[in-house]
Amino acid sequence: MPSGHEFLFHKTTVREVYDDARARFPGAPDVLLFNEVGELTETTIGNLILDLDGDLVTPPVSCGLLPGTFRAELLANGAVAERVVGRADLDRARAAWMVNSVRGWVPIVPVTDPATPLGAAGRR
Repeated sequence: MPSGHEFLFHKTTVREVYDDARARFPGAPDVLLFNEVGELTETTIGNLILDLDGDLVTPPVSCGLLPGTFRAELLANGAVAERVVGRADLDRARAAWMVNSVRGWVPIVPVTDPATPLGAAGRR
């Protein structure tokens, strides 16, 4: 998704971009999204947190994502830090989570092909 997409700045009922991403992976409970330069941004239903070398990080809003209220709380209390996250980071992550204020912390695991690289998070 382009990082400057107009619907990334405020949550709306316009969900076509998210719905289209999910439609490409029928049966998957959620999908990771990337911006136009290959940086991870969010999932279709929440924000992304990765454990990189013991540091919990989330992509900055400037990468193109909804800020999320739970994400904002985690940043404010120092539980996570912002950092640009690429595909290589996903492969080396110890763990990955989708977070939102309704579901809390949900571990990310692959659902299509267990052999697909997803770092340690995908092999747990």
